[in-house]
Amino acid sequence: MNIEKKILRPGDGQHFPLRGQTITIHYTGAFTNKTVFDSSRHRNQVYRFRLGLDQTIKAFDIFYQMSLREHVVIKVPWQLAYGELGLPNVVPPKTDVMFDLELLKID
Repeated sequence: MNIEKKILRPGDGQHFPLRGQTITIHYTGAFTNKTVFDSSRHRNQVYRFRLGLDQTIKAFDIFYQMSLREHVVIKVPWQLAYGELGLPNVVPPKTDVMFDLELLKID
């Protein structure tokens, strides 16, 4: 059960977030057929959360491996996304998803 990652733009290679730090990101979540189900970009609003404190899906631990301003696309197995229950009215149970992610800021 692995996450596939494709780097679209490398980060600075020097600043990596640590557990408990607040990070600011842009994301677009899509099904594997590329149909978008959620996007901070479409809302024109960044998303902020504290890394490693179970505030997001497990797949977002990928940010530990990303440096500031890095932009990636990841393919996520359902076990690391929304699991057996899915996300009601958005993501069906046991559904693999993809995310386009940008690490904008580390606080």
